[in-house]
Amino acid sequence: MDPLLSSGEFVSITGREGIDYLVLAAASGIVRAYCGWEITSVVDQTVVLDSNGSQLLMVPSLQLTDVSAVVVKGVDWYGLPLLQPASWTWSTAGMVQCTWPRWGGFGMYGTHGFDGRPATANAVPPGLGRVAVTYSGGYQDVPPELQAVTCSVAERITAPSEVAQRLENVGGIQTSETYSRATDGNGLTAMEVAVLARYRLPVMR
Repeated sequence: MDPLLSSGEFVSITGREGIDYLVLAAASGIVRAYCGWEITSVVDQTVVLDSNGSQLLMVPSLQLTDVSAVVVKGVDWYGLPLLQPASWTWSTAGMVQCTWPRWGGFGMYGTHGFDGRPATANAVPPGLGRVAVTYSGGYQDVPPELQAVTCSVAERITAPSEVAQRLENVGGIQTSETYSRATDGNGLTAMEVAVLARYRLPVMR
């Protein structure tokens, strides 16, 4: 997976030359790990999801552009094969809602659902690793604030010490700016976390 920005974009943002590709990849990995999804564009990627038996699935993308397939895996109760929903709808925020076939006015499994309780219309069958969703999404052009955070992380990775000094020219006067390495365990500062908040996948409970 490519970094969230190129070396040329890094130079444009920071004015620093000679950034290593691996540093940009590492910084991008830190940002992606915190956000919980690829961020950059993916096409027809398949992800296997857990289901708690509700009507909704959460695809790991906050920029969903298409859902091309939804398949329930391992539905072997009563000898039934793999199933696809009759239809599904989705939102750009990554939510997928499925509409399942209904037979004779009852649910697919009669008057009771997948777990023996009364059937709930459109419920996704529960189980770990139960549903495979094929989707496309992500940003063609990474938002500038995400690139800025990636630059900040990359600069911190290459800082020579716990507290690094950088000299800058401000109105012809050289001033020093102090950088402190992040100590919160995720490689990010509080300001970076605040910027990334809107791009982080919600925690499903």
